[in-house]
Amino acid sequence: MDIQDKLIELSQYGVNFNVANGKFVIKIKYNDKWTVIQPEKTDIEFYRDENDDTVYYYVAPISVAIENIFSAIDETIEYNRELELKIVLFKEKMNELQELFAKEPLEVLNTLEFRVRKRKEKAKKEPVQVKEEQPKTVKKTVRKKNTEKKKTYIKPEEEQNTEVCEIDEKISEVLNS
Repeated sequence: MDIQDKLIELSQYGVNFNVANGKFVIKIKYNDKWTVIQPEKTDIEFYRDENDDTVYYYVAPISVAIENIFSAIDETIEYNRELELKIVLFKEKMNELQELFAKEPLEVLNTLEFRVRKRKEKAKKEPVQVKEEQPKTVKKTVRKKNTEKKKTYIKPEEEQNTEVCEIDEKISEVLNS
């Protein structure tokens, strides 16, 4: 990661980067309605400005990889951007639903279902292998079936529900404000 590129990327947040007393100090200003996520790494100190609730400081010794601080900042930005996009999508879907309720009779609306299509990973294709036979015979193409099972990590149901509940609460707060 190039520090200059990262600072340019974060410039819209009024980022300030300093090195003082053997520590990296990054000051950043988030949107006032955002949820700020505290860094998981214990070697990163995290403070909110006493005079401005939207300004935060990330402080870590120079011995800590600067990427860890930027990762913590990125986590807050990505979380809030996704939340904002979900709110926009929610409002769009509510408008679609409102139009549907205005146009359709109750018996049709009673059949209404919500389904979400999960993204599927593309299966890797095995290369075609050519098997050579005796002279004057036709070459045969043999394909092997992909019998390996892909390992996927599924979060425990409790963890999934907690994330969904937190996002639902945030959407409700934004819509009600």
